[in-house]
Amino acid sequence: MRFSICMVARNAQKTILYAINSILNQSFRDFELIIIDDWSEDSTYNIVDNIIDSRIKLFHSSNSGLLKARIQAIKKASGEYILTVDSDDALVDGALSYIDEILKQKRVDILQYKGIKVLETGKKIEIPSLFQNMQLLGKKDIKNITESLLVCDDFSTLWNKAIKRKCIDIRKLETLPNLSIGEDNIILLFTFPNANSYCYTSKIFYLYSLNGGITKKFRRDSFSNQKERISCKRCAVEYAGFDIETYDKVLNIALIEVVSKVCAFFPTIVDSDYRSKEIFYDCMDEIRSDSYFWDIYKKHKNAVSILYRIPLWLVKKHMYCIVLRIKNMSAKLRK
Repeated sequence: MRFSICMVARNAQKTILYAINSILNQSFRDFELIIIDDWSEDSTYNIVDNIIDSRIKLFHSSNSGLLKARIQAIKKASGEYILTVDSDDALVDGALSYIDEILKQKRVDILQYKGIKVLETGKKIEIPSLFQNMQLLGKKDIKNITESLLVCDDFSTLWNKAIKRKCIDIRKLETLPNLSIGEDNIILLFTFPNANSYCYTSKIFYLYSLNGGITKKFRRDSFSNQKERISCKRCAVEYAGFDIETYDKVLNIALIEVVSKVCAFFPTIVDSDYRSKEIFYDCMDEIRSDSYFWDIYKKHKNAVSILYRIPLWLVKKHMYCIVLRIKNMSAKLRK
């Protein structure tokens, strides 16, 4: 089989048919669609179960989080290449045929393509290109990409890549703590080091929805998840053969910045109801009482922008209401 398309869905009854139909209606037919229902509380599972198409393989997950659900999907896959489509997104018409054609021409381990962001208003914004069209990269450049995955998000999404399945180190990924945010980045950190060739195309094959997916709501474990994510990155540094001492400060600064984003800037929504605010305040309590984090903050705060330090100072002073106002203002500006 040529492609295994992996989809994780949670409470996606409003969008999942849109995502599935964009795949099933492709002219290219040599693929399977593996859907992991991640403990949905709505009709997501039943909607998929009622679709009669032998290419769909539907499974439950045990509510273990996105990283484990994505790993489960990849383990079920039998295709030569893994593609990822989120349950509120879509493939462009003809995408699979074009992807197959490029892979036949270039014979690479990883193909990265472009997407379009689709806003709630329906407006479409093209995602900027990273390289020239059809640019080929070898092992040295792939090492540079792996290093960039430790500090930035330019290559950090699964949805814009076709990846040779053998490059994904499932055994290593299964040893990591689970993640519900930022899992794409971690999967790729244990994938790129195993790739020998990479191609970038500026052709647009993906429609990325900004209408709110399974990671857009604020979670009680937002802080602990980000700590685990930095821990996974430390493992990835050693996995790729990089010097851990070189990246120790970088990862500590990254932890400070991402915790500040959790507090005030991270693109997750805190609803106006009492329960959502309670979850947010509980998370702020967790941050405020974490001595390990504040030790790192004390050591490296001068290397962090004041924009990140202000929300953390407010958390330290127990001024959660002001932090929440900043977060709400940030969410409005993003819209």
